[in-house]
Amino acid sequence: MQQAEADTAERPVLGLDVDGVLVFTEPVGTPATEHHVTAWERRERNISAPVTAPAIIELPARDLEIVRVSAWGHNAHTALHEALELPATPWRSLPVQFDKARALAANAGDRPWMPIDDGGREAAEAAGV
Repeated sequence: MQQAEADTAERPVLGLDVDGVLVFTEPVGTPATEHHVTAWERRERNISAPVTAPAIIELPARDLEIVRVSAWGHNAHTALHEALELPATPWRSLPVQFDKARALAANAGDRPWMPIDDGGREAAEAAGV
């Protein structure tokens, strides 16, 4: 599931949110495992990780550059790498809470990009993209 750094500059960009997309803090209707996660023992919470999340993440990682677009920022990898079976090398992070689509578009530059965010279409339309 690791992305080759040399070819990410040419790959389309997939912006992944964390809460509500990769992990959940409320009950979900899909099989999930429960985890108590922490980033350097400063930020901690209980999360549910869908059991299929690692396999689902692996598919786009083959062809797209995954960029984490979340208020979790760089803490996401530290906190979630075991629960989601993330690669050893962290994905790039855009530490944003609002205007995620606009931040992703600016970061992607001329490359095609797509956000996966629990804010949905409304978030992209509000960003004017």
